[in-house]
Amino acid sequence: MDSIEMIWDNQVVVESFPKLKSLYVDGCNKLVTVVPSFLLGQLKSPESLKAKACGSLEVIFELQPLIPLDGHPVALPLREPTISGLPNLKCVWDKELHRQVEFQCLRSISVSECNSLTSLFPALIFRDLTQLEELEIRECGIAKLIEKEEGVPVPGFDFPKLTSLQHEHLTELTCLYDRAHTSHWPALKTLRVDGCNKVEILASRFENEIPRHKQPLFLIEKVRPKIICLASMVNI
Repeated sequence: MDSIEMIWDNQVVVESFPKLKSLYVDGCNKLVTVVPSFLLGQLKSPESLKAKACGSLEVIFELQPLIPLDGHPVALPLREPTISGLPNLKCVWDKELHRQVEFQCLRSISVSECNSLTSLFPALIFRDLTQLEELEIRECGIAKLIEKEEGVPVPGFDFPKLTSLQHEHLTELTCLYDRAHTSHWPALKTLRVDGCNKVEILASRFENEIPRHKQPLFLIEKVRPKIICLASMVNI
């Protein structure tokens, strides 16, 4: 649908989509956002979201400052977002979104072929992904996985259920998070890093091992990988 510019009219009646579980957007080249701010409080049931091949898409979940959400944070039951082929995507989650919307049900995330995407998560969203099991990122412009937020100290990240982590052909990737932190990956079984040539330090157990001008891709306190695949990397 090359002419469609928006999916939802801003006059959508409240509770219009109470049972919507799956949303799939493909080949809508004039679409700029998938889920606008005025719809966030109405989506009670979405579990699967796919967005692909939309040339103008810039943000998946939008939160406009002029249309704040009222009351307590909205909890979206989203489990499996798949995002691919979005060359102009700037962010998946609006930078203010995490303060009013929770994504604690996320289990599997796949992002690929998004060259304008420089980071994937605001720090507070990534910190709360305790149910996440799989994370796959391929062929994106990501320089760091987690975007730091001024005035928000994040000393550590805990991923008790994450079993598979794959980074492929992320040519700008240098680190997970560019502030001192620790990470826990007790269930990790598969770690694949392929074609990430700007990563100079793959992993370090102790912060004092790291040169001040460098950051490791993983600063870990607990990890038990059974399969590790490293390819096309330098200075490791």
